[in-house]
Amino acid sequence: MTMSSSIRLLVSLAWAYLCFCKILPRIALEAYKIRLLAIEEYGPIIHEFDPYFNFRATEYLYEHGAKKFFTWFDYMVWYPLGRPVGTTIYPGMQFTAVWIKNYIVGDNMSLNDVCCYIPAWFGVIATLCTCLIAYECSLPVVSDTEEAFGSIFENIPLVGYIYRKIVLPALDGIITGVEKLFGTDFGLRHRSTAPKSGDYVDLSSPAVEIALVAGMVMSIVPAHLMRSMGGGYDNESVAMAAMTMTFYLWTRSLRGGMDVVSNWAWFWGAAT
Repeated sequence: MTMSSSIRLLVSLAWAYLCFCKILPRIALEAYKIRLLAIEEYGPIIHEFDPYFNFRATEYLYEHGAKKFFTWFDYMVWYPLGRPVGTTIYPGMQFTAVWIKNYIVGDNMSLNDVCCYIPAWFGVIATLCTCLIAYECSLPVVSDTEEAFGSIFENIPLVGYIYRKIVLPALDGIITGVEKLFGTDFGLRHRSTAPKSGDYVDLSSPAVEIALVAGMVMSIVPAHLMRSMGGGYDNESVAMAAMTMTFYLWTRSLRGGMDVVSNWAWFWGAAT
């Protein structure tokens, strides 16, 4: 390995380490910690009215199973008529909590604690999915008349030169190695429909930087915080994560447009 190639590898590894091992984990950590303020202050207790009902429904599902849950008629609510809970509830959150309790945490956490922490857990998932959406929607489109709009690093003297001459070729080499090893680039390399434009690496766009900034915003935006605080066991806490993940998978399946033929597009579309 020559000195030049060694420097390229070190710079590319340092850049990847900063983005994916420092900034991104810090975003996830801060998104989690800020959502635990209520639990740290008052302990793992359910708060607000709807979360209490949701927890009670989760307890019934956990103790009696899905069959009885869907035929459960609760005489203690909607007095004096009562309520057919199984047919008047969105059960996704309850099933998610019971599944986590049964197959992930087991006896290490009570069902109450699982329900209290679910908003914080899924708040982090929603934050990371927002990063992925921003990344996917920020990828450049290259055609005969347009060029990739590059990275913010390219506008910094000396840094831009290092980025173009060292970082991008190193990333391209890594993806090429992955492609030779596994027979596919797993959709990491963005392919242009314009013949003379050739292929280029997704990370040559500012998509990664945009994704990180979007994650920073999503981790602390009040509109999401108020529906994903620890103890606020309501449908939106899980729904936001599910929605953002669906949006990302959909946009990922559309990468390259209708002119690009790829089996991976079907995979991402089915995952949606």
